Amino acid sequence: MKKYSALLIADQRSFRNTEMISLLKRSGFELDLMTSNRFHYLYKDINQRFFFANSDQFAAVASSLSGKYHLTIALGDVALKLITDSSLTANEKLELLPISSAKAVGHICSKIALSEHLSLANITTPPYKKLERWETMAEEVKDVGYPALLKIDYSGGGIGTFRLNSEIDIINIPPHFREQPILIQKYVEGRLIDLSAFFQNGELVCFSCSHSISNINGPYGPSKERIYYPLNSLDPRIFKELSELGKTLSAHGFCNITCIESSDSKERYYFEADMRPNDWINYPKHMSDDLAVRIREYFANGNVFDASLVSGESTTAEYFFVNPSRMNILELLTNKCNWLTYTNAFSLLLHWLSLLLFNPWEKFKVLTVKYIKPRVSHRVWATLKAKT
Repeated sequence: MKKYSALLIADQRSFRNTEMISLLKRSGFELDLMTSNRFHYLYKDINQRFFFANSDQFAAVASSLSGKYHLTIALGDVALKLITDSSLTANEKLELLPISSAKAVGHICSKIALSEHLSLANITTPPYKKLERWETMAEEVKDVGYPALLKIDYSGGGIGTFRLNSEIDIINIPPHFREQPILIQKYVEGRLIDLSAFFQNGELVCFSCSHSISNINGPYGPSKERIYYPLNSLDPRIFKELSELGKTLSAHGFCNITCIESSDSKERYYFEADMRPNDWINYPKHMSDDLAVRIREYFANGNVFDASLVSGESTTAEYFFVNPSRMNILELLTNKCNWLTYTNAFSLLLHWLSLLLFNPWEKFKVLTVKYIKPRVSHRVWATLKAKT
């Protein structure tokens, strides 16, 4: 099997990182890793490691590696922001980002820009508005319609989302939403569907489909339990929708796509396209639909997704999985949902170890960016950065 090279740009999520490493090794890749966390030196199957301590070092190391790999993967939102906010040239950023056109940079890590992209391309997305002035909140939400979701433009894990059921809820909006770029989005009642896909040059190569049935950290937080569906059980229109979305976003790598299937119309409203893998990237292999096989076939033969080759009779099969990195100790000890049969024990061990404070200052910085930054204004954040 011919070997290809991939550069991983790590964020702090060790469980996601180890699952990604496993998938790429099975796809035939030799792996190098860029990281700011020395804990990641524990990873197996990495050939070379490139360490950076700050944004300036990141730009220097990334510049020296840009364009040298068959595939470059930013493993999380923090890594994506490092690239987009860096001093790298536009061409260097394009080599590192999971897009094939510089025109698509804007929608990375921006909910507002993504909604605008989807709307301009006539891809069905929930009605939305960008909040122009906080004083006009009531009018602008009324234009979109209740219930509505307020979303901080750059945030994750559900911490930047607030639901408004009526105008009276406006007085309960958390203070940290003020002075942030805000997307007002119509809440669509329905089933939340994840379509984790891999694209190259805007072409769909492979994907998996799952439905989230429970979450951690509130209703908009990361999913804990999912039901997966074989491709031959899906509405065939999904294939076309994903292909169109890949071209619209100039997707060139892993893309974590989320949509709502309306309870009323069964129409799918696309509202999230995180240009990175997620913690569930390896799960389809347990239902005989291994993404690693499709990715290997693409790099070996150029095979992209072909809906006509989805094999077998239509089925109603469902596969239930739980993510052990999001389970409590009692659930783990009782082997809830038989999690031991589909989890890499080494990956889970690294996840637990990563929660320990090997480097308290680095851990503090990560938590500050993730949980404090979305809650303060740009002016306050700039002041805090200047003093540290």
